[in-house]
Amino acid sequence: MSYLISVQLSLTKFIQCCGRGGRVIDEDFIERFHSDYPYELSLKNHFNIIDLGGNYERFGDWSDDRNWKSIFYNPERAGDGIAPVKTCPSCEGLLHAAKKVCDQTILMVIYAFTSSRKN
Repeated sequence: MSYLISVQLSLTKFIQCCGRGGRVIDEDFIERFHSDYPYELSLKNHFNIIDLGGNYERFGDWSDDRNWKSIFYNPERAGDGIAPVKTCPSCEGLLHAAKKVCDQTILMVIYAFTSSRKN
């Protein structure tokens, strides 16, 4: 059983995470590699993925055929992904991570973030 408990923004990382669970362990593999493992190997010809991050909706099945040429030569442009956000500690509103001041007008709250850089 493989659990994906986070949202993956990278197709290759998503495939890598799922692919680890997808490795088949058959009798031939056990016979050839049993001495390389500190534990006893058992047969594995299927597995389940519990995708708590909704990655399947974004990337499709991890084992789908893909047009890698198109993916490599036509990558997503900056700005096509999810914008980084942070939470205002005063009103708990979400705002872009680069904003220095929370000016959520609903609660008329203004909060100035302090710089974390050391001068």
